[in-house]
Amino acid sequence: MILYNITFNTEKSVEKVWTAWMNERYIPAVAQSEYIKEYKFLRMMHDSQSEGETYALQLFVDDLAELETCFEKNSSILAELTTKFGNKVVSFATMLEEI
Repeated sequence: MILYNITFNTEKSVEKVWTAWMNERYIPAVAQSEYIKEYKFLRMMHDSQSEGETYALQLFVDDLAELETCFEKNSSILAELTTKFGNKVVSFATMLEEI
């Protein structure tokens, strides 16, 4: 099992719109595909005085080929993220392997 974790940092000015978009568009398109075995959408707990909020989307897959296929089939929704929110939402991804 592989965990693909995408960490997002959102500016406060787009946080509500972004979380709604994630729940209505991004997550249904990506996480609910046949390749994703499980997913979790989380918000980091931290001091509320920060400049923005940090979220994580965790996608669980059996192998890397399934993950690559999922992203290939959903490339338009991935592009929409950048087009819609630009640099107001930044992200990075990490992969972890279950041992």
